[in-house]
Amino acid sequence: MAALIIGCDALIDWCSWLLDEGYRGEMECTVAKIFGSESLKESAIDLFMKTHGGRSFLHGHIFGDKRSRVSGSVHL
Repeated sequence: MAALIIGCDALIDWCSWLLDEGYRGEMECTVAKIFGSESLKESAIDLFMKTHGGRSFLHGHIFGDKRSRVSGSVHL
């Protein structure tokens, strides 16, 4: 997760530098947005669920309650 955070920070710095220098930076900013959203998904879903295992699907778990609210699934 630390590598994802550092990668997102590096892309933000790079894109902001390009914009400050007068470049349009549309493609670079799009890449930063996609990388950031994929990093968030990986850390929130993949890493969190692997850490908490089956408990993340139970009623009363911080992730399980929010996951079911978003996806509309039933609590176990």
